[in-house]
Amino acid sequence: MHQSFVSGKPAGGPMYVIAREFVFRVLTGKPSARSFAEIDPVVAARIEAWARFFRFLAVGGLNTLFGYGLYALFLWIALPPEIALLLATVLGVLFNFVSYGRLAFGGRLTGSTLVRFIGTYVFFFCVNAILLRLLVNSGVSAYAAQLVLMPPLIVCSFLTMRFLVFRARSVT
Repeated sequence: MHQSFVSGKPAGGPMYVIAREFVFRVLTGKPSARSFAEIDPVVAARIEAWARFFRFLAVGGLNTLFGYGLYALFLWIALPPEIALLLATVLGVLFNFVSYGRLAFGGRLTGSTLVRFIGTYVFFFCVNAILLRLLVNSGVSAYAAQLVLMPPLIVCSFLTMRFLVFRARSVT
């Protein structure tokens, strides 16, 4: 057990161990060796699931900054907005594939995984566009409609990436 900085006594208790493990897994994607034995396997599985989701959200933020940065760069070098958008989208999807695959899911990046990844992007774009149009047609502002759609789409996207795109390979 860790020693408290102030008192020199053992720090925390079970919640401290769980919190330490959660932060370690979010930052590294791996269980800490010393905490692993201290945590119930069911709790450890839950920690891993939540840590993976938080990594997914963090990587999503990184991907957004990267994609918008590319778009702004292409506009800055005087490309037309449509061309800037196209290039930023293509390069952004490739960047997102690598970043989600490596940082959020720790999966292998293969051609078939890339196809599933792009298919997932296209599917969720279409679902988003259809639901957005339905909400806007029912009188909801486009701003509010997208804000309402984002949380469920993010969760569905995470689950699809986790269990379809970057699924763990079965050992046979």
